[in-house]
Amino acid sequence: MTIKTVLWEAIPEVLRAAAQWLVWRWEEKGGKWTKVPLDVREPSRRGSSTDPSTWGGFTRAKEIVEAGRASVGSGRPRGTRPAR
Repeated sequence: MTIKTVLWEAIPEVLRAAAQWLVWRWEEKGGKWTKVPLDVREPSRRGSSTDPSTWGGFTRAKEIVEAGRASVGSGRPRGTRPAR
């Protein structure tokens, strides 16, 4: 599995402003790798792509990734739009 570098500076400000960020880690389940979402407020707990209470701001997501608490990166939940 290849770990890629996150180019934080390439993320547009309109996306950074939205408190709709997730972090995740890879886990193997049944012989297949899957991304398991983590709670941005407390990354030792599971998160959810459908539960906004487990999402957080860009800065917090970045801190978690850079501290190595999420192994791959961050992203926005499907179907969400940036705040305007």
